[in-house]
This record gives sequence, structure tokens and C-alpha cells, in this order.
Amino acid sequence: MILILFSIVVQGLKTPESVIFYKGYIYVSNVNGSPNRKDGNGYISKLDLKGNFIKEKFAYNLNAPKGIGFIDSVLFVSDIDRVCGFNIKNGQKIYETKIKDAKFLNDITSNNINTIYVSDNVMNKIYVLKLKNGILKLAESYNFPGGPNGLFYSNGKLIVVTWISGKVFYVDSSFARKKLLASGFKQLDGVWKTKGGIIFSSWDGNIYEILNNGKIIKLLSRLESPADISYIDSLNIILIPEFLDNKIVIEKLEK
Repeated sequence: MILILFSIVVQGLKTPESVIFYKGYIYVSNVNGSPNRKDGNGYISKLDLKGNFIKEKFAYNLNAPKGIGFIDSVLFVSDIDRVCGFNIKNGQKIYETKIKDAKFLNDITSNNINTIYVSDNVMNKIYVLKLKNGILKLAESYNFPGGPNGLFYSNGKLIVVTWISGKVFYVDSSFARKKLLASGFKQLDGVWKTKGGIIFSSWDGNIYEILNNGKIIKLLSRLESPADISYIDSLNIILIPEFLDNKIVIEKLEK
């Protein structure tokens, strides 16, 4: 049984989809309405680790922002059919790359150097973008059946969870080899690699963990639409956006 040492609930978000901790701050993507509508009212919030808002609308003029990732001092976010990049010092937009034929860009992960991976669970694709000489360009796209949703890059591999088929995969970065890690789940959304294993969220209200020994446990339960989660290994803190409940939860676990 997992013991929760403390829990902080942050209200006042607007359809929060992704939450991530980076260089001392929490960043949250706010869809703020329909997840596929180009309405221009989506934004990114910046908070401290106690759940206090540093800036409610740190980056804005987005449509339905979902996945968040970082390379150096740039915050990258997926936004329906484009990937935008913002300076984390001031929230100014410095990149915008549209992806032709994209319908529902979802999660983002990066190799922390020059490559961004973005899922599209409507088109059943994973897109690869390259950052070079100050330009962000689409380099490749790969078919990925089952509605790819959550992504996490780790040691030259991608961990992918699927929304429609409810599976967890390891995929090498060239997409030549794919290994099934777990299946039989419902509507998988977020995924994160930790020291102890792989955690992933399901819209059945649970967060699961594949331990390093291969055993699968239920880490947390009774959640409302847990979306793109993240984890702070050094603090044993999990960050959970509850999409339909307009809140995020910051929980410190005893593990």
C-alpha cells in the first residue's frame, strides 16, 4: 500500500491536461474548453511547488494546449495541429511549427538536446521534430495504431501509452522495434519513467505502476480523469492534472 504523506489540491485551473515540474516550478497546460477547438483561449500556468500561482497565464494565445516538454530554456507545447515554443524566462513565443494533417496533437517529450516527439491519438501517429539553427521542423512521422497518447523519452527509447487500445509500449527512437509492456487497460493518458519503474494514468480513475521487476500495481485510485501526470523522483512527489475537475493534485508519496 502506498502512503500519501501530504496532498495539495490546486483549484482554479481550466481543463488542465498536462503538468510538469521544471527548474523549480510547475507548469500546467489549460485547454480552457473544448480539446479540439481553435478558440485562442488556451494558456500555460506557472506555479510553485506549494501550489501557489506565480503567473496564471504565463504563456497564452493558444487554442487547446496539451503536452508540455522542455529543451534548455524553451517550453514546448502541443496545440491541436501545431507545436509552439516559449521562453521560460518571460513566456514569449519563439517557435511555431504547424504539422500538416495533424488532428489532435497530444503529449510531448524530448531527448533534452534537439528532438521532440509528439503524439496524435486521432491520426494514430507520432511525429518527430528537430530543432536546428533556431528552426523547429518536422523530420519524420510514424504510424502507431491504438491511439498513441502519453510519451516519455528515456535512454534512447520512447515509452508510449495508448488511449484506444489501453497498452504500454517501449519503442526505440528509430521506431524499428516495439515491445509490449502491459495491456488490458482503459483510456491511458499520461506516462512517466521513475527510478522504481513506469507510472501511467488511466481514465478509469487510477494510476498504475510497472515496477522494475515487471510487477504491475495500482499506485493511486479514485481520481477524476487523470491526464498527463509527472513525477519528481528526488522528492517522491507526483503531479496529477484532473482534466474534468479543473484542478491539479500535488502528492508526496512514501515509497
